[in-house]
Amino acid sequence: MVINNFCHLFDKSNWRVKLETVYYSCTFFWFNLAIVLSDLIFFSNLIALIVHLWNPAVVIPFTISRSNILLAQILLFNWLLMVLLYILQINLAMTTQYGQATDEQIWLALASYFTYSQLFIIVSIHAVTSVMLDRVFHRDSTKWVKTKRFAD
Repeated sequence: MVINNFCHLFDKSNWRVKLETVYYSCTFFWFNLAIVLSDLIFFSNLIALIVHLWNPAVVIPFTISRSNILLAQILLFNWLLMVLLYILQINLAMTTQYGQATDEQIWLALASYFTYSQLFIIVSIHAVTSVMLDRVFHRDSTKWVKTKRFAD
């Protein structure tokens, strides 16, 4: 569990343990935070656009205009880097499996960014809140649930 390994960032443990802890914390916390922020920006623009249809005085908050062109460029660049990093992670994982690194897999990785990663937010928010509530109420209900394996 990533939360339990934060202590290794500040002790005299091996640098590999520190690197893996930073990697997993970035994946689980920063990536999820970036996706949630991206979704909030998208949905706030969508709601403002719908309201703008009936009330033209409503301003769409995250649009590219002369007043916020720098913010729009930074957000777009950030989003592009996030998508590329996600595709790179998926493709690096696929290269470890023989025959999986194909051109079609790149398009599937791009499609999974807009589908799977959105669903992953729900799962990870549920997991983090469950772990936090377990710590607050001193419960020991965090258990590893193994997937049942079937013989061929």
